[in-house]
Amino acid sequence: MSFAVTAWKGYATPIDQGTIKRFEFTVEMYITAANTDVDADIGDLSTPGTFWTAAIADVTYGTYGTALLAYLKSLVPKVSHMRSWHSEAIDTSYLKTCGAPALGNEYQVVSYTSHLPNLLFVSGGAPTSWKLTMTFNLDTSAWPLADTKYGSDI
Repeated sequence: MSFAVTAWKGYATPIDQGTIKRFEFTVEMYITAANTDVDADIGDLSTPGTFWTAAIADVTYGTYGTALLAYLKSLVPKVSHMRSWHSEAIDTSYLKTCGAPALGNEYQVVSYTSHLPNLLFVSGGAPTSWKLTMTFNLDTSAWPLADTKYGSDI
């Protein structure tokens, strides 16, 4: 596997809800991989799976993978729920399936772990460069994160 996190950032945005001050938190990941890398198990944080093992081991970008994994591990306990996730590269080029993907342009959301998606692609047809954007609602105890930005240089 050759997954690499080439850049990432996390930031909070206030949500206008009258007198109640809330924030949504966004994490953007820029990912490269071989077209045979099929198991993007991004949600497997506690016991890093295929995705994180490869991202951390990458010779060029392993420090970004290590930093993002640590960051997500610290963020996830402060999340109340995931609002959304998307990737333009996947949304426009791939077809989500209800079962296991069979064609080169198909993918499946296998599960959600730690509020994060675990994706499965077809070998030989997996995306080689993509941006994954995930947006979360934070618990009220996480509000101090609202005025900070984190990440690699993008």
